[in-house]
Amino acid sequence: MTQAGPSAAVLTFTLGEEWCCVEISRIRGVVKHESVTPTSEGPPQVVGTMEYRGEETPVVDPGSVIEAADSQDADHVIIFEQEGQQVGWLVDRAHEVTTVPDPEVDPVTDNEYVHGVIGERLWVEPRRVNDVITDTGS
Repeated sequence: MTQAGPSAAVLTFTLGEEWCCVEISRIRGVVKHESVTPTSEGPPQVVGTMEYRGEETPVVDPGSVIEAADSQDADHVIIFEQEGQQVGWLVDRAHEVTTVPDPEVDPVTDNEYVHGVIGERLWVEPRRVNDVITDTGS
C-alpha cells in the first residue's frame, strides 16, 4: 500500500456495479444526464455531447476507457476541465463527496487509468481518461 497524502476529498460514483472515486479538486461540476445528445462522431468512447456553461462538451463513457462496467442506467454527468477543454463522464450515479483521511491506496499496475484502490473503490485518474478524448483533437 502507498500513502496518497494527508487526506483526499473524493466524489464516489458508480459505473454499473463498480464503485469508483475521483479527487474532487479535478471536478468542475455534476449535472443530470438528460441534456446529453447522442452522437456517432469522434472516438468510440464518446457517447454524446452537451452544452455546459455555454460550451459544447464531449461526454464519454469512462467504463469503456478504464475497462470497468459500462454505465447501465446513467443518471449523472461529471464535468472536468483539462487543458482548456471540458470533458463529461456519463456515470450511473454520483453519490457523495467524502474525505478519506490519510488514504491507503492499493496500487493498480495493470490499468493506467486507475490510480489505485481505496477500500472497495477504484480511484480513477481523470487526466489519463480525458487524454483519450483530448489527444484526438476532438
